[in-house]
Amino acid sequence: MAVPEPRRSDVSTSGQGSDSGGPASHVLGRAVAAIGGRRLLAVALLVLAVILGLTALRHTHARDEAERDYCDVVIDQAVADLAAFLKDYEDATFQFVANQDLNRLLLDCVSSADPYEIAPYNQAFSNFLEGYTFSRRGVYDAVFLDESNRNRKALTMRESLPASYIKALRNSDAYQDILRADGKAVWAFEENCAHTGMDCVIVGRRIKDLFGGKPLGVVAVMICADELVRVVNDYLYDHFYFSVGTVKTNYTVVADSKGNIISGPSLVEGLSLRQLYSNSIARRAEGSFTNAIRGEDVLVVFRPVSGADWRVFVPVSLAGLYGEEPGGARAGVSIPMAGGLVAGALAATAVFLFAWPMHESLSSVRIARAHPDYLRSSQVSGASLAADGPQPSTADPEWLGQLTDKEIQVLILMSQGYSNREIAQKTYIAEQTVKNYVSSVYSKLCVRDRVQASLLAVEAGLNLRDYRDLD
Repeated sequence: MAVPEPRRSDVSTSGQGSDSGGPASHVLGRAVAAIGGRRLLAVALLVLAVILGLTALRHTHARDEAERDYCDVVIDQAVADLAAFLKDYEDATFQFVANQDLNRLLLDCVSSADPYEIAPYNQAFSNFLEGYTFSRRGVYDAVFLDESNRNRKALTMRESLPASYIKALRNSDAYQDILRADGKAVWAFEENCAHTGMDCVIVGRRIKDLFGGKPLGVVAVMICADELVRVVNDYLYDHFYFSVGTVKTNYTVVADSKGNIISGPSLVEGLSLRQLYSNSIARRAEGSFTNAIRGEDVLVVFRPVSGADWRVFVPVSLAGLYGEEPGGARAGVSIPMAGGLVAGALAATAVFLFAWPMHESLSSVRIARAHPDYLRSSQVSGASLAADGPQPSTADPEWLGQLTDKEIQVLILMSQGYSNREIAQKTYIAEQTVKNYVSSVYSKLCVRDRVQASLLAVEAGLNLRDYRDLD
C-alpha cells in the first residue's frame, strides 16, 4: 500500500523543512553525498594527473637532453675525423721540410741554372707524392712553386694540372697566406682558383733549406673539396644510430669564416645553404640552432675544424630526434607519451566527476517530482536512511505495469550498464528493435534519456534482477 504524501499543514507544524524525511529530501541527500564523494575522488585524480604529467615532462626533457648530447658527441667525433684526414695531408707537405732527401731535392731544383730543366726533379717529386697518396683518396694534384723565381716551371705530381690553375695560385691570397705562415701548414679555399675549373681546397707549406734556412718555395697539395663532406658523412653513417634521428646528409657543409661553402652543395633544389647558415657562421665558432629545410624542422650543429678556419654544419631532423623514426612514427608508445596519455585521461575523468554529479542530482529531483508512484515506492524512514543508506523498493512500482516483458527485460539490462548492441546480443534481437524498445520505455516513463530511465530501474531494484527470468 502506498504511503500517503505529507500535507503542507502537517509539514509546517513538524518543525522541519518542507521536504524533511520525504523522498525528495532523500534524493537531494543522495545527490549531495554523491557530489561530495565524487569531488573528493576528482581532486585525487587531478592531483595524480598533475604528478604523472610532470613526471612525463621531466622524462621527456631528460630524453631530449640525452639525445642532444648524443648528437653533439657523434658530430664532434665526425669533425675530429675530418681534422685527422686533413692532418694526414699536412704531414705530406712536412716531409719536404723534415726529410733530408726531399729537402735537398727542392734545393737543387731552385739552384739549377735552367728554369725549364726540371724533369729529374719533377720525377722524384711525383714519385714521392704518388706513393704517399696511393691509399689516400681525394687528391687532385700537388705542386711546388719556386718562391724566388716566378719563371721557373712548377714541379707537379701529375701532368694534368692546368697552367691556368698554377698561375691563379701564384696570384692568390692563399699563396701569400702560406708565405706569411713561414713554415706552418695553411688550409685555404681560393675562389679564383676554383674558377679555373678545379673545385678543390689547398694545404700549403713554405719550405726552407733544412740546413741553411734559405726559403725555397711553396709545396701545395690540392684535395677534392667534396671529399671533406664525404669524410664527415661517412663517419656519421657508420656511428649515428638512426633510432635517434636522421642526419640530413644532403645538407651537410663545410664553410669558411667568410661564409663561403667550400665543401657540400651550395644549392639544394634551389635552396641556398649559404643563406641558411650564414648568420651562425658570422656569430659563433660553434653551437647549434634550429631552422627549417624544405618545411622540415632541423637541429643544425656546427663545429670548428682543428687546424683550419672552417666550420662543419650538420643538420639533424627534429622529427627523428624527438619522437619519430625516419619515414614514420616510432613503433609502440614511449614512456613519456604513455604518461602524458594517462595524465590526460585522469584529468578528463576528474573534470567529468566534478560536473556530472550535479546533473545527476538535478535529474533525480526532476524524476522524483514527475513520478509520485516512484516517490511512494522509494520512501523509507529517516532512521533507516541514516543507518543503512538508500535501499531499492521491495514492491514493484505501479509504472512497471505499463511496460511489456520485453521492455522490462531491456530496462533491466540498461540499468546494468549494457549498451544497445550488447542488449541485442544477449536477447537475440536486432539492435534496431532494441532501440525501438528503449524509445518506448522513455515515452511510457516520461524520461528523456538512459540515465533517468536507469535511475528509476535502480530505485525499483530492477538492476538486481535476471533478465532471463522474463524469457
